[in-house]
Amino acid sequence: MLSINFNLKIKDIKSTSKTAINLIFNYDSNRLKMGTGFSILPKYWNFNTQRVKEVMEIPESEEINIQLELLEQNLKRIYNKYIEKGIQPEPEILKNELINSDDLLIRPKNKDDFWGFFNVFVEEKRKVVAKGDVRDYDKSLRKHLKKVEEKHGTPLHFDLFKNTLGNVIEKLDYYLEFEAVNAEGDYGLKVNTIGKIHKNIKSFLNWCFANDVISRFDLKHLPTIAEEQDNVYLTEDELSRLQKLKLTDEDDKIRDLFLIGCETSMRFSDFTKLTIDNIKQNEMLCYRPKKTTKDINGRKGEIYIPFSDRLEEILEKNNFTFPILKPIGISEFNTVLRNICKDAKINTRFVKEYKVGGKMIRKEFLKHDCVTSHTARRTFCSLKYLANWDTSIIITFSGHTTEKSFRTYIKLDALEKALKVKDLFRQKR
Repeated sequence: MLSINFNLKIKDIKSTSKTAINLIFNYDSNRLKMGTGFSILPKYWNFNTQRVKEVMEIPESEEINIQLELLEQNLKRIYNKYIEKGIQPEPEILKNELINSDDLLIRPKNKDDFWGFFNVFVEEKRKVVAKGDVRDYDKSLRKHLKKVEEKHGTPLHFDLFKNTLGNVIEKLDYYLEFEAVNAEGDYGLKVNTIGKIHKNIKSFLNWCFANDVISRFDLKHLPTIAEEQDNVYLTEDELSRLQKLKLTDEDDKIRDLFLIGCETSMRFSDFTKLTIDNIKQNEMLCYRPKKTTKDINGRKGEIYIPFSDRLEEILEKNNFTFPILKPIGISEFNTVLRNICKDAKINTRFVKEYKVGGKMIRKEFLKHDCVTSHTARRTFCSLKYLANWDTSIIITFSGHTTEKSFRTYIKLDALEKALKVKDLFRQKR
């Protein structure tokens, strides 16, 4: 007879200490007992359903219950696989295969297992954030932390991240600012890149606090650092030249999708996924942003965007549907897009200034070399702001959660800023 149960190590509902949730599998006179990696206060455990009560005090209850369900389903699948082959599996064999199952996130038993918990964190993020954001954790952050660990010959553990003398953040910042190799092959990362790494470390540590991996400690030594970035947007004249350019095949599709982004403030991950189902009432687009925008219940909300003249012209050209690209990554998309912008003679001089390795770097580019898929989003925000649209209206379409984050997308040069406010300098007499 088979039975799979989830029991608490301590069953006293008056206990004020968290206790482990264990899995117990009885089968054919064998018994498998193992930890699930989760622990809760006994008063939040439903002893009848053998699941965590879904109450406000346990915001992670749904995720824990999903993992328990996966454990049970995978255990049955693994066991049946052996039985179908006429093999009676030993409990240790089932345990090892279950632990190594790809879709389970069994937390390490050792509270000091920094990289074990980091791996669980990355896999949980993989379920809820975009691929690019997962890459920031799984590739970039992991790489830099490993480099510091290797450089100083000290395995990382959580106490090293506390604000004490010689903490790992001080060592990491020195490495990032002066020793890490940047995209140009030089030493030192940009201020905003370092700021993003700080943000991602805080995200991981806050996840550890929320999941009772470690006790909470102060993170003030991980400031959000940033410097103003000079990123391009396209003018109405440049958009018009781009739209009129004669193109064929994939180049034509990439140009049209980019222009759709300029008319809607969509990201690459959104405007490349549009289908005819996103058209509503033949006069607007409706979509759920992959990255941001939440309604009052905390869920991702929909954005409705009326057709602009340019958007309607692009839709008419494509028989009121959207161009379908062959499988393409964002890097390849940007490379083709820059060449298209070059052909459209979007070639004004553009200067970027940024700090690297403690030095201010000043580089001059042609504008087409700075265009990316994200330029579409900046173009929408900047042009609507120049057209005196109310900021709250622009944010409705751009999906920004705050006006502060929105204003980082308003990229106006000194002349344009002066033209926008020139009337304020003239008072009627």
